[in-house]
Amino acid sequence: MLLLPFSLNGERYAIDAAKVVEILPQVILRELPDAPDYVAGVFNCRGRIVPVIDLCRLVYKTPCSAHISTRMVLTMKKQQLIALLCDDVVETVSISEKILSPVPFENPATPYLSNLIKHDDGLMQLVEVDALFGESVDRLLFGQLET
Repeated sequence: MLLLPFSLNGERYAIDAAKVVEILPQVILRELPDAPDYVAGVFNCRGRIVPVIDLCRLVYKTPCSAHISTRMVLTMKKQQLIALLCDDVVETVSISEKILSPVPFENPATPYLSNLIKHDDGLMQLVEVDALFGESVDRLLFGQLET
C-alpha cells in the first residue's frame, strides 16, 4: 500500500496515495461565510471551485503552519474534488498491509481517523477522506458547487 504521509501539529498522519489526484502549493483562498472554521476556503483549480479543508484545524483546532512543505492535497470526497491542507508533505512511503493495526482506531468524535501504522520509529494514523465531515458540511461545500 502506498501512502502519502504528512504532519498535523507535529504528529504523523497519512492518506492512501491512490486517492490523491494532485499535490499543489498553498494558494490564496476565498473564505466561505458561515462555514466551519476548518474549511479554510475555496480556490479555482483549472475552472473548478474546490473547497479546502485545514486538517490541522479539524483535528487539533489550530491552523496548519505556513511552511514551504505545507501543501494542498487534491483528492476526491463523494466524487467531488476537495483539497486537504497539510504540513510536511514531502514523500510517499510503501507499507505492507500487514503492519496496519489489527483493529482500526475508532472514536465517534473523529470518524475520519482510522488505522494506526507502525513506521520507522513511530506511528502514523490513516485519514479516511470520505469520513471527514457529515452531510450538513457536504451540502454546504458540494451542494453549492453543483449548481
